[in-house]
Amino acid sequence: MGNIDVGMTAVRFSKVSLDRAAFSQIIIRKGKLYIVESNFATGSFQTLSHLDFTGNQISYFPFQDIQDFAVLKDLFLTDNRIAVFPVFGSWTLERLSLSHNPIGFLPREAFDRLPSLVAIDLEHTLINFLYPGTFSMLGSLSHLFLGSNEISDLLEGVLEFSSPNMSAIGLSHNYLEALSYEALKGMPAGISLYLDSNGLQHFEEDTWRPILRREVTIWLEGNPLVCDCQLKWIVEEFRFHSQVVLATCREGRDVINLGKKYFKDCSPGDETNLFLTALDDESLTENDP
Repeated sequence: MGNIDVGMTAVRFSKVSLDRAAFSQIIIRKGKLYIVESNFATGSFQTLSHLDFTGNQISYFPFQDIQDFAVLKDLFLTDNRIAVFPVFGSWTLERLSLSHNPIGFLPREAFDRLPSLVAIDLEHTLINFLYPGTFSMLGSLSHLFLGSNEISDLLEGVLEFSSPNMSAIGLSHNYLEALSYEALKGMPAGISLYLDSNGLQHFEEDTWRPILRREVTIWLEGNPLVCDCQLKWIVEEFRFHSQVVLATCREGRDVINLGKKYFKDCSPGDETNLFLTALDDESLTENDP
C-alpha cells in the first residue's frame, strides 16, 4: 500500500486509471486532468483515505464510486470544472471540498447520504439559494464554508444544525442585506458566524441580542452599517463587545467605540432610522463611555 502525490509540473494526464494497486492517498494537483474514469482505483477500495484532485480541469468525476471506498475520509475537488452538484453517498467521508467549481444549484438532499461529514467547503461555487434543512441532519458537522457566493437571503431553517460540534459558519462575500431572527435562531451556541463583506446595513436588537446571548461571535467587517439609533443598544451592551468583530459604520468608524454621547439625540427605545451626522464633533470621542 502506498501513496501517489503528483505535483503541478508532472501532471499531463487526460484520464486516470489506477485500478491495479492499493493506495492510502491519491494526490494529483494543478494538472490538466479533465476526466476521472469510473472504477479508477478499484484496487484501493479498502485502503484509500485521502483523495485530492485540486486544481485540475475535471468536468466529469465518478461520484457513484465513492461509496465503494471503505475508509475514505477526504475528498478534495477544489478548483475544477464540475458544473452540477453530485448527490452521492459515503458512510465514512468527513471532509468535502468542491470550492471554486461552477456548481450554481445546491439540492435540498445534497448531504442526506453523507452522515459523517465534519467540514464542507462550497466557497466560490455560484450558489445563490439554500434550502431549509440542507445541513440539519449532519450530526458531526463542525465547519461550513459558503463564502464568496451569490446568496442574498436566508430562509428559516437554513442554519439549523443537529451537530453539537458546530464551530464556524462562513457566509462572507455574499449579497446578504438583511437577516431575520427566524433565519438565525437554529444556530448552535458558541460558534463563529462570518458575515464579512455583505450588504448588511442594520444590526437590530430584536434579531441579534438573542443570538449574542448564546455566545455567538459575529464577524462584520466590510458591511455598510448605518450608524443610527438602532445601534445604541449594542454600544451600551459592553458584555457583547468582544463578540461583535470589526463592525464599522459605512463612513468607516468603529461601531463598538462610538460611545454614549454619539447617541445623545436618541430617545429611550428609539428605533427610527434617525441618522446621526455629528461624526466630526470633537465631543463624541471614540472611547467615551
